[in-house]
Amino acid sequence: MKPLTDTNAESFGFPSLESYMAVVISLSLADKFPYLWYYIIATILTFLIGFSRIYSRARFPHQIAGSYMLGYVGYKLVNRYVLSNLTMKK
Repeated sequence: MKPLTDTNAESFGFPSLESYMAVVISLSLADKFPYLWYYIIATILTFLIGFSRIYSRARFPHQIAGSYMLGYVGYKLVNRYVLSNLTMKK
């Protein structure tokens, strides 16, 4: 399986920003809406976004998997070190 895009050395295939942002947005909204139905829908949509990138041969599977992992780690780091230190001052 050879992607149709990102075939030269100057292109940037990793991370797949679509897959990365799907993870970040899903996790961000999961903090706001802690419902089971949301987790199911968000998980399905996130995997469909990654699958569509692989199916359209725009990315390799390892680029999608790496983007998912990078999105999760990035979200956790920002949530832990940045958002936890922000306080609203009156």
